[in-house]
Amino acid sequence: MGVEDVPYEVRVKYIIDAYRKDQVKWGKLADYAKHLEGEVIRLKEILISNGYTDSGVVGDSKPAKVINDLKTEINQLKLELKEKKKNATNKKIERMKSLIEEEYPLRKYKLRKLKVTIKSMQAYIEEL
Repeated sequence: MGVEDVPYEVRVKYIIDAYRKDQVKWGKLADYAKHLEGEVIRLKEILISNGYTDSGVVGDSKPAKVINDLKTEINQLKLELKEKKKNATNKKIERMKSLIEEEYPLRKYKLRKLKVTIKSMQAYIEEL
């Protein structure tokens, strides 16, 4: 039984059915390809935002090194900022102490007298 034995209408029917199935498959494949293109664009944006630029070299480690260097620099700047805040706070405290001593000399006198009294009480307690 050869191709000539199958009637023309039946052959055309099978060809049309195969064409329709192919069209459905091609439609699904086109949708999938569009999805992949969108995913590639999204991932490229993520890479660019993380500092990666495509130099065409596979396994390029330059962006990773740059990122690590920048993270180190950020940590160093954070430490410097913390130290400056601490120094500013200490200066503020010293300024407030001096202001209190200038504004309230009686308080300074009472504080000194209180310290002397505490020391004498400690000496007395030690003698007991």
